[in-house]
Amino acid sequence: MTNPHAPRRGILPTSRRKPRTRMSEYSHMIFAEAGFGKTTWANSWRNAIFAACEPGTAALEAADVQIRSWEDFLAFLDAIEREPHAWETVVVDTVDMLHHYCRASVCRDLGIGHPSEAAYAKGWDLLKDRWVGVVNRAARLKTTEGRQICTLFIAHQKTTPLTESRDGKAVDTGRSLVTTNLPTSARGVLHSALDFLYHGEFASEDVPEVGISRGDRVIRTQPSSLPHAHIEAKGRGSLGRKLPDLLPLDFPALSRAFNMTFNGGTNDGR
Repeated sequence: MTNPHAPRRGILPTSRRKPRTRMSEYSHMIFAEAGFGKTTWANSWRNAIFAACEPGTAALEAADVQIRSWEDFLAFLDAIEREPHAWETVVVDTVDMLHHYCRASVCRDLGIGHPSEAAYAKGWDLLKDRWVGVVNRAARLKTTEGRQICTLFIAHQKTTPLTESRDGKAVDTGRSLVTTNLPTSARGVLHSALDFLYHGEFASEDVPEVGISRGDRVIRTQPSSLPHAHIEAKGRGSLGRKLPDLLPLDFPALSRAFNMTFNGGTNDGR
């Protein structure tokens, strides 16, 4: 019999938890121009399965589930969470098309052609609610036995001119914003859910300390304000404990850097 005078157990922790140190415990995304090699790189991640919203895996030896609708993607997440399997990485390729499917499902359910057609912003509200819920679910996938699944999102790149106001007019600064090709609201939701956001680009100079030569395909791991552009990126960490700004477009190189940054080289970091 329960003692009615015993102190009730609350939800607050009694101590600090240890920081997560493995790549598989985080969510990731890469964005770059079309044809950069994003899908090929993603296929080198540990035991990866694709939610293939676009036909990018057709020329690869890869495991994929074809996603042609919002309902297909929900069924895919259900299967990852509930069915027995050995997959370790889920690759969503691409979030651009996934957001299109999300919007199409909202329009179909409301009987409209565009979210703006619904009264009182109902279309936009429903679109955001669906996107928020599924993005956060996909970024924190676990199987029924509690095994963490690593999620890697892929997105196309969008480059827009940066302007500033002068005498009440928008004036081109000659610089650009380089970010993911999603509507502003959808992009904000996704970027907030991510732990690591990588920009794929070609190295403009040698970086010998991480094995990069000029012209190599690389990933940028930290937000950067360069003379020609502001490039969005994101990496968890703390002062003096973050991934190198540039790394080769190579999964083992990223895994090693993650291991050195967050584990001090004491395990494989995966």
